[in-house]
Amino acid sequence: MESLRSIAISLLAAVSSAVPFAAQAAPQAPASAYRQVDGGDAFTCGVTTAGAAKCWGRGSSGQLGDGTATDRSSPVLVKGLTSGVVAISAGGSHACALTESGTVYCWGMNVNGELGDGTTTGRTAPVLVRNLGGVAKAITAGYAHTCAVLTTGVTQCWGWNQWGQLGNGTTQSTVTPTTVKGLTGVTIIATASNTTCAVSGAGALKCWGANGDGQIGNGTSTGRTTPRAVIGFGTGTRSVAPSVSFTCAVTGGGAATCWGTGFNGELGDGSAHSQHFTPKPVLGLGAGVATVAAGDAHACARLTSGAARCWGANASGEVGDGTTTDRYRPVAVRSLNAGVSLVTAGDAHSCAVLSSGVAKCWGENLWGQIGDGTRGTDRLVPVAVAG
Repeated sequence: MESLRSIAISLLAAVSSAVPFAAQAAPQAPASAYRQVDGGDAFTCGVTTAGAAKCWGRGSSGQLGDGTATDRSSPVLVKGLTSGVVAISAGGSHACALTESGTVYCWGMNVNGELGDGTTTGRTAPVLVRNLGGVAKAITAGYAHTCAVLTTGVTQCWGWNQWGQLGNGTTQSTVTPTTVKGLTGVTIIATASNTTCAVSGAGALKCWGANGDGQIGNGTSTGRTTPRAVIGFGTGTRSVAPSVSFTCAVTGGGAATCWGTGFNGELGDGSAHSQHFTPKPVLGLGAGVATVAAGDAHACARLTSGAARCWGANASGEVGDGTTTDRYRPVAVRSLNAGVSLVTAGDAHSCAVLSSGVAKCWGENLWGQIGDGTRGTDRLVPVAVAG
């Protein structure tokens, strides 16, 4: 991933040097109120308070859903989803939306069947997920797979399955939904890479898929093709956020914990490099954490007070404290000390939605994933999404 990013940065620099500064787009004023945003790999999607789906950032695989393969530095409407959307999830190079009727639509890259339409054909506009088996109430998009929770509490996953991230007991990829084994009464589903986690029943937390860095949290580094209980999370789990090499979650008591392998302080335990095969507390947050979000190598938390805190890798400003210094324990996100209703973390950027409906993003902006009408300039502090 890093090598591809380096190549992309070099290409963008070459293009930018040939474009006069005056010709580059200037920041725009915010135009939409959002109820949700979700960060993917160099792109972001959101749902407006009017129920419209919008995306911005890298669009080379059609992941913005506007019918093109064009990068966008400010939000564009997802085709056909201008109303009735209740949730959206941005993955590696694809995204999915959940509608009021409980149907799921996906778009973008589809090499591994992650769109769930029965094909491996990429789509620049939404297609209906086939054979879902019921009405969906929650969705999550990973690197190249997708999962949905039905109103019955059954979980369905589809797409890439090399690490067992579909949870059906195999490592066989599938272009249509397959049932996760041994899970009932699921209330929360989450993935960001090739590890998937779910909260079910009385709040028990289970994870499955890739586990080479201990990110499943069951005390081993052995990958699992079916759900395994996370040690210490038998009940009351409030939030969970898997990433590439680590996972974070919030206990019933409101404490944030992380586990797996950290290379840039993303476990929040005060160390740059650390590894825990079972959950360990994130320092300095106490018992006032509502939700957590995990990016490629950083994490963020929304506190019950409405403040946002982030930690981990910060080379692009994704921690949001105005610096590019990695943080090994949580720090305050500049200007977000109250009124935050949601936080999300993309690959190397982060976003928040305020109680006013204003969406703000910060961090890497190579492809316009910050959404402020510019691209190529990272944002070290939150700026308003324009559109």
